[in-house]
Amino acid sequence: MGTQMSSSSNQTEQIREFFDQDSARYLPTRYTSEYRDCHQYSYIVRRTRVLDLLGQVGGRVLDVGCGPGVFTRDLLDRGCRIVACDISQMMIEQVRTRFPHEVETGVVQCHVGEIHGMDAEPESFDAAICIGVMAYIADEDHFLRKLASLLKPGGYAVIQYSKKRSPKALHEQYVYPLLTRLKCLVAGHRQSSANWDFTLRRYHPKQFNAVMASHGLQIEDSAQFDYTLPLLSSVATRANLWFAESMERGRRGILTSLLAGDYVARYRK
Repeated sequence: MGTQMSSSSNQTEQIREFFDQDSARYLPTRYTSEYRDCHQYSYIVRRTRVLDLLGQVGGRVLDVGCGPGVFTRDLLDRGCRIVACDISQMMIEQVRTRFPHEVETGVVQCHVGEIHGMDAEPESFDAAICIGVMAYIADEDHFLRKLASLLKPGGYAVIQYSKKRSPKALHEQYVYPLLTRLKCLVAGHRQSSANWDFTLRRYHPKQFNAVMASHGLQIEDSAQFDYTLPLLSSVATRANLWFAESMERGRRGILTSLLAGDYVARYRK
């Protein structure tokens, strides 16, 4: 138990440090209308898919892993009251800087840390969004149990997760680590200590839906995105971008299911 807790704590610290360092450049390097590659394009598409699934959400919304407030303006425009939660202090500072009036008046409340440390009553949120978070969760059952407990009956969560089997996942799991080791060997030094010593979580869609159902959250709708083909992207960025845009226009069929790297889905309590 002690080893597991130590590993989980170390993982959280690594993630916090990474996003603290990334906070100032997060929006301009990802959410830009002048995207140049599949990486940037996937963030634009992800945001669109999330907003589609959110629909005309209202009331009190929990934004887990809010980052610099990617969805804050959209939620405010829908008349929501928001609790913005992130383990990165610097990301929360970005929210406070971007929405000073809303923070001052309490329309946007900020919480630095994990949701377990929030001062919130059970069943006090109408909706929750959890984007770019599941890959980093050390104890998914603990996290999802808490998330479900915070939703009102009839409330819903929009959650994004990465697929276990896709060209991008296979590249990140097998090809990238091998290439990194080879580069280090050629350069004559050990693998960088900055590399994470934990594995990002990925799921089969049926597996993830079953996990959510075990916490009382039933699948209602979903969308897939991110058609990055890493090997193609490395030699022909524009070609992969054209391919990804073509797949997004189709969005149906066996090929899209096989090649999509990520899902975003809505679950109802």
